[in-house]
Amino acid sequence: MKAGPIAARFAAAGLFAGALAWALHQQAGYIIAAFSCARGGLRIWWVGVLALAILVAGALASWFAMRRQAPPAGMRDSGHTIRFLATIALMAAGLFLFAIALQASAVLFLAPCLS
Repeated sequence: MKAGPIAARFAAAGLFAGALAWALHQQAGYIIAAFSCARGGLRIWWVGVLALAILVAGALASWFAMRRQAPPAGMRDSGHTIRFLATIALMAAGLFLFAIALQASAVLFLAPCLS
């Protein structure tokens, strides 16, 4: 199967979705923690759930791109580049999953209004 622009976009989207999810989780966590002290009703862990949803969507896009570009037996084609990008995106998703999980677990141990 010849490498197409859609598969390349899926592989790239998977790579950037993990970084986007982690950055949004970190920044939104800081902002919501400040409001949580003032109002007391906001749930910080929802940010972690949203970030994990973005991360899983990106990882699935990369998985789709990698499975779609299966190399033909004994032939080299341009699908190798997309498979490489999708593999790197899946590994990055694992790394960002670890970072988000560590940041989200802080909610279990720390009160949101520590000064």
